[in-house]
Amino acid sequence: MKILLHVQVCTIILKNIKYQGCPNNSLSTVINPVAQDFFVCCICNNLHDSVTELNNHFEIHLVSSDQSAELSLPSSSTTPTITTPRPEITTKRPYTDNINTGSKIKIIKSQKTITFDTTLASKIIPLNTPKISKVDREKLSDIYTFIMQTYDKMTQEELSVIRKHQDDQRKLVSLVDNHSSSFNIIKQALSSCRTHMDLDDYKFPALDHATNSFQQHNFYRTLKHVLIDFTSKCFRTVPIFSNHERTFFADRVIPILSAFENYHQNIHFEWCEKNVKSAQIVSSFTADFQRAGRIFADGLGYSTLIGHMDDERIVIEASSGGYEENQEHTEDDALKLLKTLTSIIVLKAYDLKNARFKTFTKFKVISIQVIKRKLTLSVLYMGDDKKFIFEERRSGTIPVTYNERYNWLQIFEILADFEQLLNEQDEIEDELRQENVDSEISEEETIRAVFQSTDHLHQFSNGSRNNGVSLDNQQ
Repeated sequence: MKILLHVQVCTIILKNIKYQGCPNNSLSTVINPVAQDFFVCCICNNLHDSVTELNNHFEIHLVSSDQSAELSLPSSSTTPTITTPRPEITTKRPYTDNINTGSKIKIIKSQKTITFDTTLASKIIPLNTPKISKVDREKLSDIYTFIMQTYDKMTQEELSVIRKHQDDQRKLVSLVDNHSSSFNIIKQALSSCRTHMDLDDYKFPALDHATNSFQQHNFYRTLKHVLIDFTSKCFRTVPIFSNHERTFFADRVIPILSAFENYHQNIHFEWCEKNVKSAQIVSSFTADFQRAGRIFADGLGYSTLIGHMDDERIVIEASSGGYEENQEHTEDDALKLLKTLTSIIVLKAYDLKNARFKTFTKFKVISIQVIKRKLTLSVLYMGDDKKFIFEERRSGTIPVTYNERYNWLQIFEILADFEQLLNEQDEIEDELRQENVDSEISEEETIRAVFQSTDHLHQFSNGSRNNGVSLDNQQ
């Protein structure tokens, strides 16, 4: 078969620029030692950023047999016979070499390429939220479902879940529905106080005892405590002194959650490099009983309702300081949280194995990941198909100057949703404990029976399907 082309196939060295001939596709690669790899058309000397671009460009040089020199391809050799004169090769990029490739517009000046994305105004990209790389998500896809703002490969049902959470965040649904009186007072205080000194002198009115519950009063006290602490920090000349993750975490995050603990009777927090016992126990459930590793968390929340202080219910990780994000650290902490939450929920199943599996799917363990100044509240639970579901619910940025004071409504929405999740945890756990000793529940309904139908839940321990321990071995 004869192909009619104007092309030059050669390999030459010119100064520090290498042109490598590609007889299979009649392309030549230019490797620029300073900038990046380019692909040159040996007919018109235009440079392109990829083989695909060069292939598309090369179509213009395909001409009919009566307009071009003939190029024959002998069957005994892959090197074509060229009958056209060899054009002069240059590394200079034409000024007019501008490329439009769908969602990308590339403008090329000399050896620099400036790329414009035409889709930036067609979507909202979440900032400073948990991230799990595509490679890691694919590896975990058999046992996890991810409902995350940064994940765009969701089903319509999963997408509707994340959109509902985003809409609830925008409308402050948890705060307004559960604490409307507190919301109205706080909103009025933030709008009427023009400076932090005004807020420092502000006299917060009392809630009406006739229309507000004891829990609503305590939540109101939490919000006032947080705002008083914020006001005192506004007198500083520099809002953030260091980008060390522990500095911002201790100075800005811990006081918020400590205030919540002070007025919420069923949660206790401990801070900074706390050993996650659930992860250690579950990691020890291997076939060879190898020594279990330890996982440490920046913060752990324990239930105070069951008589001992090792029932973990919330995990907190600080992934960066207030100034700058380390994306690798963010991804590592997201996976760490995923493994830790999995250990907590699996250990709960082992403990209450005779309860109904359907009830167990309602039990959610909670995480907060801090990235720069943003808190993201997420949960992990098990679906009906026994896949773990990691779901983002709320996110908000902690204000550090008084001009950002309205951001507190986002943080208070997180606290309101967090409070609601804790109340649901308590209700579902109480139901599970009742069912665990209910002899009228059929065996087929139990967590034990459903778990024993397959052993894939134990993959998270070390990646093997054979390293899980049967629930029959748990006393």
